[in-house]
Amino acid sequence: MLTFRETPIPADIEAVRAIVSSSGFFSESEIEVAAELVEERLSKGLSSGYYFLFAEDAERMLGYACYGPIPCTAASWDLYWIAVQPDLRAGAWAGGSWNSWRRKSGRWEERGSTWTPPHANSTGLRSPFMPTAATGRRRC
Repeated sequence: MLTFRETPIPADIEAVRAIVSSSGFFSESEIEVAAELVEERLSKGLSSGYYFLFAEDAERMLGYACYGPIPCTAASWDLYWIAVQPDLRAGAWAGGSWNSWRRKSGRWEERGSTWTPPHANSTGLRSPFMPTAATGRRRC
């Protein structure tokens, strides 16, 4: 049974590192950043500016997304990372699950927010079918 969780736990650091690493899309430094964002949230809580959605079944983390408010905007949010287990990458599982959660949760609307979809990683890949995507955090 698919469940969603928003609060990270320490075990998520390695689970995120493993999922992002398995994609083949990210450099070693990007993989470390993905894990560091979980650490940052664990140490600073919501004041870190990083929000998470973890998809799980009874056995493992299936995928995750990291998102947060875009600095210097009134109500815009970026999806920084979305990644899923290798065996779930065929089809639209990741995007469909993310969008289903986003619509049902009302999280964006209750904040009066808009969101920016993922667009590229450091390799410059741009594809609507890319199974994993990341954006860099924007600074003012």
